[in-house]
Amino acid sequence: MIGILCNNSDMDFFKDFVEKNVKNEEVLTFNIQDLDYEKNNVKGILIKKDIIIYDYFKIPDIIFNFSIQYNRLNIKKLRNLVEDEKIKMFNSSNNVNQYMIYEILNSNEVFKSYLMSYRLIDKNTILLEASSIKNNIIIPIKGTKNFIYIEKSGEYYEIYKENNIERVSKLGFKNSINRVLKKKRFLVIDSPKLIKNNQPFIIRIYLQSGKKQSLIIYEIPLFEKYNLSSNITQLVEALSIKMFDYIKKFLPNLFLIYFDFIFDLGENPYFLRMGGADISLFNEEIKNEIYKNIIELSFALE
Repeated sequence: MIGILCNNSDMDFFKDFVEKNVKNEEVLTFNIQDLDYEKNNVKGILIKKDIIIYDYFKIPDIIFNFSIQYNRLNIKKLRNLVEDEKIKMFNSSNNVNQYMIYEILNSNEVFKSYLMSYRLIDKNTILLEASSIKNNIIIPIKGTKNFIYIEKSGEYYEIYKENNIERVSKLGFKNSINRVLKKKRFLVIDSPKLIKNNQPFIIRIYLQSGKKQSLIIYEIPLFEKYNLSSNITQLVEALSIKMFDYIKKFLPNLFLIYFDFIFDLGENPYFLRMGGADISLFNEEIKNEIYKNIIELSFALE
């Protein structure tokens, strides 16, 4: 039996996802709240060829994790699953530690040339260093929300957030940053100039593990669309596959991830961040590819 762990709000989505693809295999969809690790059971939706069963079942030996956990008790349950030697867990966490990913890539001579200079910092230090800011990216150490790019222009700061631009004075900088930076620790990245047509240019590339090597399954520009040359596109795609396969040497249970690459004004790519399983990419074509790979990876373990 194959397990799909998802957020409670996504149960119906994954029920339909499995039901449309299932053949002879058995797939159990469940959320962490309904799991009792001590009793080795979980309440979920079991789907096989022509049958759907809502009931309690033994915790599956193979689990593909599409969830993000924030509650302390649920994080503990997830950790129990990950540390259980009898269970094979893919994507043990989708709330990625960006500093760890940067450190992994920085250990490779090829990949480090696609990293901008970065450092770990807290919110208070960012505010103290405001006067030294020129062109900087700020991203939280955990997760992928609250991307900020700051460009200093004379006595003003131009702050580019996920969906808007704000121009503030030195006095307004502290208030603006305080509103956006909710977490305690961040990566501050020293960057070249990145703004073109009033937006940063970022490409998101979704990848999944294959039996032999990683595979690109989807690619989309964030914000406004740009036309890249085919040489640049091929470079970033090839780089993504190599980076993912390298990261898997340190995090071997990764199954489904995405990379964001950001480009300077000369269209030179830089690694920005990595994200975990994200159901926003699930169009019909991609759904089939993901499910096919779930089955292939599961059968390879048997």
